[in-house]
Amino acid sequence: IDSPLVALVSLFPESLHAYLPKQNRALLIFNALGIEPLYVDGSNPDERERRDELFRLSGKRGVYPQLFVRKQGKLEFFADFDRIELLNDCDTLKEELEAACR
Repeated sequence: IDSPLVALVSLFPESLHAYLPKQNRALLIFNALGIEPLYVDGSNPDERERRDELFRLSGKRGVYPQLFVRKQGKLEFFADFDRIELLNDCDTLKEELEAACR
């Protein structure tokens, strides 16, 4: 995964009822702020290895969405939805992301 920002989501139909509102809200936030992460579908069997790597980094298995940043060439966990929304509500999400990528 070479992107500076990676968002882990789940697009599996049965999981949508649980994650869809949070994923949609996160997408709206990202779009409004001009944030363009690479999306990894954690429910896609072809993405299993990437998903497991991201779960390992965050320590949060089965939690969607999650956001990761690339810092000094290595991906690091940045936030789950609750933190994304909190930072957005405080008008500091974009600033915090920029700082985390340095």
